[in-house]
Amino acid sequence: MKTQAIIPTAGSGKRLNSAIPKPVIEICGKPVCAYTLEAFEKSPAIDSIILVGHRDLLSKLNEIVERYRFRKVIKVVAGGDTRRESVFNGMAALDKDT
Repeated sequence: MKTQAIIPTAGSGKRLNSAIPKPVIEICGKPVCAYTLEAFEKSPAIDSIILVGHRDLLSKLNEIVERYRFRKVIKVVAGGDTRRESVFNGMAALDKDT
C-alpha cells in the first residue's frame, strides 16, 4: 500500500489583508504553498501528493509544481466552497491502492 498526501491550498489571504490568495503569496521569493510542498516532497513517508486548490488558481498551482519540479505531485484538483468539500475532492482523487 502507498501513502498519498492531500494538501488543501485554498486560503484566500483575507486575514493577511492581501488581494493575492495565500497559497501564491511569495515569502522570500517563493510561494507559500511551495514551502509545504517541499516538505512533503522530501518526506520518504509520502509516495505522492494530491494538491487541492481554488478553481481559479489551478493553472498557477500547476505552474508552481512545474517551476519547483515537485515530482510527487501527481494531481492538482479543484477544491470546493468549504475546506470539508476541498478535502473530499482530494480524497476522491486518491488512487484506489492508497
